[in-house]
Amino acid sequence: MNKTDTLYNCLNLNVPSVLIVLESHITRTSLRCFLEAHGYRIIEAATSEDGLAAYERERPDIILADIDMRHTSGLRFVSELQEKYINLPVIVFSGKKSLPAALEAVRRGAWDYLAKPINEDELEVSIQRALEWCRLLREIIHYREQAEIKLRESEERFSQIFLQHEDAIILFNFDTFEIIDANPAATDLYGYSRSELLCGFPWPFAGDNHAELRESLQTGLGENSRFDIFRITQFRKDGAPVDVSIRGKLITLMDTTVVYCSIRDITRKIMLEDEVRNTQAKMIQVNEMASLGMLASGIAHEINNPNNFIMFNSTLLAETWYEVLEVLEETAAEQGDFLLGGRRYSEVREEIPRLIAGLTEGSRRIHDIIETMKTAVRQEPDGFAAHVDVNRIVQMAMTLLSHEIRKQGSNITVELCDGLPHVRGKAQLIEQVIINLVNNALNAVAGNGGGIRIATSHDPADGFVIIKVHDEGTGMTRDVLERISEPFFTTRFESGG
Repeated sequence: MNKTDTLYNCLNLNVPSVLIVLESHITRTSLRCFLEAHGYRIIEAATSEDGLAAYERERPDIILADIDMRHTSGLRFVSELQEKYINLPVIVFSGKKSLPAALEAVRRGAWDYLAKPINEDELEVSIQRALEWCRLLREIIHYREQAEIKLRESEERFSQIFLQHEDAIILFNFDTFEIIDANPAATDLYGYSRSELLCGFPWPFAGDNHAELRESLQTGLGENSRFDIFRITQFRKDGAPVDVSIRGKLITLMDTTVVYCSIRDITRKIMLEDEVRNTQAKMIQVNEMASLGMLASGIAHEINNPNNFIMFNSTLLAETWYEVLEVLEETAAEQGDFLLGGRRYSEVREEIPRLIAGLTEGSRRIHDIIETMKTAVRQEPDGFAAHVDVNRIVQMAMTLLSHEIRKQGSNITVELCDGLPHVRGKAQLIEQVIINLVNNALNAVAGNGGGIRIATSHDPADGFVIIKVHDEGTGMTRDVLERISEPFFTTRFESGG
């Protein structure tokens, strides 16, 4: 049994036990009778050696010992007990001549001393006080052990949270800003080893922002013992930037004021937020285009009405002209050349059919352009079930681009393969791809006089219909090529590209 076991022996039994170590049999018997009458269980020993053996065997709650033993040293007996059993309550007896020895015994750890002859009332009070002290001491030690257990459990929980937390955590000294610990998430975030992170300020990952970071930390900690930095750019060991948010507060750790910092990588979050903003901007643009499409559809309807009159009347005018022509020819044969609308008939007789034909062709072109625009803005059903004529789609795309082509004066060659089979797809999407490719080609050759060639072909072996757009422009840089597959990437955003 170790030294602290003695503390738990007190009051372990319903009846407290007392070991009496006295050479005088008469005195032992007298004390025995008195204490048993007061409810104690008594163990007797005549010498210090017997007393030590009795204690080892019985483990009494308290010991009464005589300092004035002839055959052994009472002081040595007390010393041996206190060396082996800490806080064991021992009450010593001594005569007046042995008072210095009794005081020495108390100095060596005895609980109390009583002068001989022993006053039984004083003895009872001393025993009760010793047992009460033993009980209180046991409660104190039990409470301390429970507190130590809870402290260890709390430290273990903190350690597990610290080590397993997904956010990077660093602890640094409030006064010196020296990092005193960092969890594995912090080493993963910054790419530094733990030993590399345990350093003074400026921290290796702070970069050029260390002054701003320290000012933010000092301001927040000085005002309310906590701080929040919603976004700051720091740097990994390889130099790569990383956007983080930092939250921190003052805590006490091992009697030292330290700052607990939780650091979260928000690079991905910021990227997603930027993508959301860009998508929202594009959706607004799409809505504007949809409104423009509805407006264009209304305008097309308004243009179609007078254009139908022009087309119908030009046809009627042509038929009328050919009927009138016979009369005019007869008049010219009889009277010779004459004026018609202020011009000689011989001049206008060939010109008027061309004018009427031009009027009819112009009306037809207006009709074709309007139909092409209506097709471009019309929503097709989902899926790719429709059979489409690729050559016809190319022609429609060129009609839509005719104004841009004339404006740039580009030299464009269109070669459409005869007998091209129909393909299954969405005409609107194919047309949009062709328009985008030709627009890119027009921009590529702008200013250099280069040509553009658009060709369709058929590969019977693979069953593919092929559309090629070739331009003699300057081409793309390496940076543009690396980003060519990114959604919504363009080098002409400001110009609507």
